Amino acid sequence: MMNSPGGSWALTKDFDIWDITPGVLRPEVLPPKNDDDPNSVIGGGELNLAAAVALYEYFNPYLTVFAYGNRSPYLLQRNYPSESEIMTHLFQGIIRERLGVNPRVDIFDEAARQVEGSGTFREVRNILELALTKNFDEVVLVTVLVHMTRVLGMVAKHLQTPGLGNLRGKIQPEVSECVLMRFEPAQYANRVWELVSSKSYITNLRREAAALEAMRSGVTQTTQLKSTPTSTK
Repeated sequence: MMNSPGGSWALTKDFDIWDITPGVLRPEVLPPKNDDDPNSVIGGGELNLAAAVALYEYFNPYLTVFAYGNRSPYLLQRNYPSESEIMTHLFQGIIRERLGVNPRVDIFDEAARQVEGSGTFREVRNILELALTKNFDEVVLVTVLVHMTRVLGMVAKHLQTPGLGNLRGKIQPEVSECVLMRFEPAQYANRVWELVSSKSYITNLRREAAALEAMRSGVTQTTQLKSTPTSTK
């Protein structure tokens, strides 16, 4: 999203307004915080990036990737850059400023990969396939608390694929809020407690539970995109 019409690209804040009614596209500009809005959910873009920075200093990973998948139809229709590109560039800038090094990163290449679908379900599979190809010893998955249960459900589903099951003991989930409370509590504690006690958090939990149930029935973002032009979280 943008900070303002025609402005710079920005990550979602702690709170986000997301109307998932079929046919309703995401707004181009970051909406103001409104926990009373029935469509207010947890954004998490800023928290995920901050957690990735904190974990980079702790793990010194061989490779870091963000939103590792195709652009959503919303971004494609407007020829906007991918989340992978925007988050990676922001991450590189922060690490260079803090540590004076160039982190090893990989921006998802849609043209080269030629995979079907977009969204978290496909991104998780892309990450697992990358880890298998590179023979990584460990795969650290970072996302916000409200989203982690469904992400792990996605991982479990993908691990049933021949070959990917070999990664079962190599996956390490890290919740963004927990990482930030551990490494930078003075800066993030109040934000985290506000999140988990908000109406938006409960709304998001309900959506995650519904999406988990749908996934058990074989409905994922990839299968949904075959029949609708809109993107889902």
